[in-house]
Amino acid sequence: SWVDLREGETFGNTYQTVIDASKGIFVPRGVANGFQVLSDTVSYSYLVNDYWALELKPKYAFVNYADPSLGIEWENIAEAEVSEADKHHPLLKDVKPLKKEDL
Repeated sequence: SWVDLREGETFGNTYQTVIDASKGIFVPRGVANGFQVLSDTVSYSYLVNDYWALELKPKYAFVNYADPSLGIEWENIAEAEVSEADKHHPLLKDVKPLKKEDL
């Protein structure tokens, strides 16, 4: 699932699909992404535009995966393994949109 966190008319738009090994997805800067494994085994690989640095975290935007306003349909979410960080991300209504010049 993906959520547009960029400033503008698409802020808050979501996209959700099931992918398999035959698919690749491009996620632009400013779009939050999350995944859920639906099989016993999975390889999930992704490339980013830069190295992760804790001091840059304030420049990133995050949104809570379970925010009902997003309308994301997770499978069996009550039993999913979710990181502590992901559990505490803000609801969309509390997210400050990312400005184009900050992307």
